[in-house]
Amino acid sequence: MSPVKKKFVLTHTVKNIFSLKENESNFSEEEEHYGVPWKMRVSHYPGFLGFHLFCNYPKNKGTWSIRVNFEMKLTPKTGKSTTVTATGDFSNDSEFTGWGRNDFRKWEEIMNDSLIDDVFFIEVHAKIIEMTGIEQKKLRNFDESVKQFSDVVLIVNDEKFYVSKLVRIL
Repeated sequence: MSPVKKKFVLTHTVKNIFSLKENESNFSEEEEHYGVPWKMRVSHYPGFLGFHLFCNYPKNKGTWSIRVNFEMKLTPKTGKSTTVTATGDFSNDSEFTGWGRNDFRKWEEIMNDSLIDDVFFIEVHAKIIEMTGIEQKKLRNFDESVKQFSDVVLIVNDEKFYVSKLVRIL
């Protein structure tokens, strides 16, 4: 049986792209996936639109690293989509918190594609290849703290799981 793939998708609508001045950026909202906060950024570089994926896991939370393959996609309301794939290596000791392309698409093409409504949709399809040092949040507790409510103890690899056979009737 193959391990579960850790995949996620981020989406964001970029409005008023014309008002994005050179060296300015537009960030998506931050979203948490697999215990890690992520966001996207588009930037107006000289002659180009940049597109980056950011990992906002705190640098001071011990030793950690994440390797992710991702696909960045930019779609104007009118015009053709642009897709680029990349690999990002994020870690507590890396100087970079974002990976992507400063030259994702020519700025002139962006202006031509968005003459009608000045709106773009960006998305990232990501797959975490390797992740170390990141503590996952427990969705449920089956440890000693729920022992008083349990009526069955399951033991897996010398670890006890306290569970209840209680059935909820509506």
